[in-house]
Amino acid sequence: HRPLPAQRPSTVSAVAGTPEEILAGVGGGRVYVDGGATVQSFLAAGLVDRIILTTVPVLIGSGVSLFGPLDADAPLTLEAVREFPNGIVQREYVIGR
Repeated sequence: HRPLPAQRPSTVSAVAGTPEEILAGVGGGRVYVDGGATVQSFLAAGLVDRIILTTVPVLIGSGVSLFGPLDADAPLTLEAVREFPNGIVQREYVIGR
């Protein structure tokens, strides 16, 4: 959690619908998408331009795949890496088409 930079004012709201309906309802701009099934639906619709993967230094023994099955590979181009004192690492990628 951190405040947004002053040069990037933001409005946060919760919405529901298909990925296409959601994007039409927000009128463009940047949209933050979170949650496994939600991210999967936006990926499947080809509506994700960039993705930030956060690695927490814990090995999980079992669970559900975050992105689930995809129709095709999604090539990623690394844009940035951020390391935090607690061991968390964020990698930011642009998704190729």
